[in-house]
Amino acid sequence: MISGTSVTVLIILVVLLLLPPSLPFQLPPPSLSSSRISSSSSPNRPSNSPPSPSPSSPSPDDLLASARALRESAASLESTLPRSDPLASPPPPPAPPRVLLLGANGRLGSRVARALLRTYPLKSLTCGVHDARRSNTLSYEVGAEDGRGSLGAAWSEDREATFEFDPAMANYNLDKALVTEVELLSPSSCAAAVSGADVVVFVATDFDGATPRSLRPQLDLGLLFRAVRDPLKGRVEIEGVRNVLESFQAELRRRPEEKGRRANFVLVSSAPGAVGDFVTPLGDFEKLKREGEALTLSTEFPDVDPVVLSFSKFDENMVEEGLPLRVSEEPAPEGGERMRRINRRDAAGAVVEALEQKEWVGKRVYVHTKIKGEVTA
Repeated sequence: MISGTSVTVLIILVVLLLLPPSLPFQLPPPSLSSSRISSSSSPNRPSNSPPSPSPSSPSPDDLLASARALRESAASLESTLPRSDPLASPPPPPAPPRVLLLGANGRLGSRVARALLRTYPLKSLTCGVHDARRSNTLSYEVGAEDGRGSLGAAWSEDREATFEFDPAMANYNLDKALVTEVELLSPSSCAAAVSGADVVVFVATDFDGATPRSLRPQLDLGLLFRAVRDPLKGRVEIEGVRNVLESFQAELRRRPEEKGRRANFVLVSSAPGAVGDFVTPLGDFEKLKREGEALTLSTEFPDVDPVVLSFSKFDENMVEEGLPLRVSEEPAPEGGERMRRINRRDAAGAVVEALEQKEWVGKRVYVHTKIKGEVTA
């Protein structure tokens, strides 16, 4: 027989089974950890306080120190990066230079003019000569006489002279050439010559070999008078070089500074012993050459980036052109220079090379192509 108490308990169990699960007194899910339940039910801690940090978590001071170290490291790395904007367009290529060639009517200078016009990317070439009426060597070498011309006979009614450029002359670039007279011993003449020039090539000399031009068979009275009047102030190799360097230095200082420049002043000289040593009215030949080289490479003209090319003995008869350049920063051993040779056309190519080689800037470079008696393939 079921008692009243048993009936009551049975009714309570039936009610509990029929209750919905969302009632407030539903038991917590079994997934909750006991530690979390105990912490949330702790009577000593307010319910809205943040959880206490774990013993292994860094402190705020440690986090600030780490952030500071990261910022310093990032700044250090950033300082090593290039400053150029990666999205900016690349800088334009440098403009073709305006070249001044001094001594352009000589046997070497005329060949340098030809090489510059045909192989060097220049904007213009100003050919400085002592007498523009005697520029026949320059005219022939650059190809200005390669066209087709005709001249009527003096007794004919048709006396018209005609001249036509040959199509083969298209790559001579004669339209970029200009001939002008320059007196290298006149500072004002040198200043006018270098005005606007980006590059100066100095091939001028008072000597034909080791003989002063004033004493050549075709006697130049002006040069002779200049040498006799004041031999120590009439030397193209020294005073002429100085006048050009001073004028070029002043010209460059009026322009924005350029970094990483190539050579902008090339002095053509002869290697020690290449043509022998002679005492001349202008002084000892070797001494004149070395003094001009030292002046060019001195620190007196900081805006000028010079190269001195010391060539061996020129020889067009026994030395063919087109041979590889043999370049050294050291002179030949004693007596060895007398055996070295170079064709003038290859020497002209070396001048163009000097304008391209940054490694030659500020140096004296010795150049030859062949040893006397050497058999080339």
